[in-house]
This record gives sequence, structure tokens and C-alpha cells, in this order.
Amino acid sequence: MGKPDSPSLQHATADIEPGVSIHYVVAGSGPRTVVLLHGFPQTWRAWRHIIPRLANAGFRVIAPDYRGAGNSSKPLSGYDKRTMATDIYRLLYEHLKLSCPVAMVGHDIGLMSGREREYLQWFFNFRISNPAAITEADFRDYLTAYTAPGAMRAAFELYRSFDQDPKDNRDLLANKGKPRIPVLVAVGATSPTASPVRGMMEEVSTDPRVLPLPGAGHWIAEENPEGFAAGLIDFMGPHR
Repeated sequence: MGKPDSPSLQHATADIEPGVSIHYVVAGSGPRTVVLLHGFPQTWRAWRHIIPRLANAGFRVIAPDYRGAGNSSKPLSGYDKRTMATDIYRLLYEHLKLSCPVAMVGHDIGLMSGREREYLQWFFNFRISNPAAITEADFRDYLTAYTAPGAMRAAFELYRSFDQDPKDNRDLLANKGKPRIPVLVAVGATSPTASPVRGMMEEVSTDPRVLPLPGAGHWIAEENPEGFAAGLIDFMGPHR
């Protein structure tokens, strides 16, 4: 399958709260909105192969740099996932004034430590199945993002909040129960989480659907963009 036609990308910034702005990219203009949330050590560019496929299928696509990453602000605090989720909510419903539900697509955040270039290179290589999927130019782009002032400090704050995050999740489950929404779990076939992922997701979802992606490890949007995008479109339903 060839590369899809590239839609125009609009870059913008939203002031979420005093001192915190979120950079985001928008493509497409369909009746339904898909929000793509990258992981570490990446930026919105992790979705560069997925954005045109979804936009060409008739979706409006929004891909932010989350708090602390890419061209978004890197404040000293606010890296617990409840606060970061609030950032995205404010971006969508207060800044962009969306009035309808959206489809959320998120990529996991892995473990981290060490110096920037050596660590990032090891991190990508260790968790990849298709080394050609992330080129040297792609890697340099991520490296530039995470060697910016404050970027690694902000990234470490994501992990310092890990003690708080499960407490917040347990409180939400106790008070509201499992979300009753359709959930698609895409996982690389060679990823260590391929086997346990269904059980993991059943702890927080009523009926998750698992999509194994052949030829992919952790970086599924870059290692198998055709299969990933096709699975998303099939799950959400095409809109042209």
C-alpha cells in the first residue's frame, strides 16, 4: 500500500491555564473527531503516518503535544494523569468548543532513565520490531524535542506521578465504575504486552477489543501504520 495523500496540517496553541499552553496539530474536516495522544519519548509527530489516513477517511484529526512535550509548556508541576487529562478536555471543549464526543487514541508511556541521546536511542531500539520504521531524521526530531530546556525534567515528572495515578484510577472506578464505552486495544504482535493486554484492560473496561498488529513492537503507529489506521477506521466506522 502506498503512502496516502498528505492533508494540510494546521499548527496552533491553546492557553489552558495561566502559564500552560498546549501545542496541537489539526487535519481534516469530517463530522467526527479523533484525538491522537502520543507517548514518551515522542511528540505529535508519532502520528505522522496515521493522520493522513484518518483525515482521508473523513475524520477531523487533532494531535496535541501533551504537557511537558514538544512545543507545549513545560511547567514544574501538573504531571499526574488526571491533570493532564484535564488539559486535553480544556483544549477540546473550552478552547476548540467541540460539542460532540470524540474518539480518543493514546499510545503508552514507557520507562525512562539516563542521558538523552544514548537513552533515547536505546529506548527506541530495544522496543522496536521494524528498525526501518523510525529513520535517523525521525530520531533527530524526537531528540531535538527532548533536549530542549526543561524537556527531560518534564518527562521525569510523568514518572514521579506514578504513585498518584493508580490511586486516582481506583477512586474513579470506585465512584463511577468501568467506563461503558467501546474500547479498541491495538498492540504490536512482538510486544511483551501482547499476551497480558486483554486482562490488563479488562480491569478498567467492560469489553475491550484487542487488535494485534503483525510486524510491530511498541511503536505501532510507526511500525505498522497501514494496519493500525485500518483497524481504527474499521472500529470507528468510515466517514466520508
